[in-house]
Amino acid sequence: MSRLERLNADILKPFVSRALGCEIGEVTQWDSEVLKGSWDGAGNLVSRFTGTAVGEGRKRSWSLILKIPRPLRPEGDRWQREPLMYGSGVLDDLPGPMAAPRCLGIEEPPGDEPWIWMTNVAGISSRDWPMERFYAALTHLGECQGAYLCGRPLPEDDWFDTSWWLRKHAAEGHKRTQRGLAVAKAHPVAARVFEGDRGKGLPALFDQRNAMLDALERLPLTLTHGDFNPSNMIAPDGSDEQTVAVDWHFSGSGVIGFDVVTLIGCAAVFDGPKLGRVDEITEPAIGAYLQGLRRAGWDGDDRLARFGCLGNLAIRITSGIPDLVHRAIDEGHPLQVRDPQRLEELMAHYAECLDYLLALAGETKRLLAWVK
Repeated sequence: MSRLERLNADILKPFVSRALGCEIGEVTQWDSEVLKGSWDGAGNLVSRFTGTAVGEGRKRSWSLILKIPRPLRPEGDRWQREPLMYGSGVLDDLPGPMAAPRCLGIEEPPGDEPWIWMTNVAGISSRDWPMERFYAALTHLGECQGAYLCGRPLPEDDWFDTSWWLRKHAAEGHKRTQRGLAVAKAHPVAARVFEGDRGKGLPALFDQRNAMLDALERLPLTLTHGDFNPSNMIAPDGSDEQTVAVDWHFSGSGVIGFDVVTLIGCAAVFDGPKLGRVDEITEPAIGAYLQGLRRAGWDGDDRLARFGCLGNLAIRITSGIPDLVHRAIDEGHPLQVRDPQRLEELMAHYAECLDYLLALAGETKRLLAWVK
């Protein structure tokens, strides 16, 4: 029996009741729409369910989201992280104007991954936001994370700690970066990205990598979303007053500033300036986040938060550009850019990103010395 075939009105009934906030007599009609993944795949499914039910003496419309997380996770990690997060209660009542979809229940079908049933949040998807709305989301993020920096308790379970990911992923990324740099320098177009000061600045940054990681690991820990990218947010009812973050599959405890850099990288670096140039959005993004931390009552030194942001930028974004260049020129890679004009534009973009990001090295180095 396939996943979809096992579903029926009786299975849906308790989740529909919780979504509507009342006991229903029966689910009278339902349909599903795959938003991500496939019913036939091993996990990695997000599907929206809609329908009608009889509750409180009348027909009522309802909608739900079902997520089945994929089992592929970093070695040594708990891939059931999102069910564990919901089970811990952390996501039920996030501080400040940050929220997660409400969990309506978690099933554990035999021989399958957990099924997470959630509310379908009505609102404007972040795919349709201007950059200014993302600054508001970063302030909301700062208010949420600032509450934990001020003493709000976090789970003490071993699985909750994700701070070790940064060093592990940095090591894996450095291997890809070195390989990508060697290939790119032999390419007639890609080689231009690493000419002049850019070619000198990257090796200097690589030399600081371990010291940077040591210092980042000394920073305060807070709740991190782990994948705070422009496709994982909703403005409920179109409001700017609250941000609902979805897909908590990578969440846990991490250093201050981690999530800010994910948003900057996705918005302005990876595959082009989707929402703005990196030199235009980085300072406003960090400033919006700091504003949220202050609203939460955090009175720590601004330099801690700035180093969290700039150190993560150096380790995860600046150091990763050679790998991004490699993917664009690697024959057979899913992200290979075959159009010559588009390749020229993308390489010019990565060169501009490196110019700006490497120019931050001076401040990052001073903050590194201060943290140490």
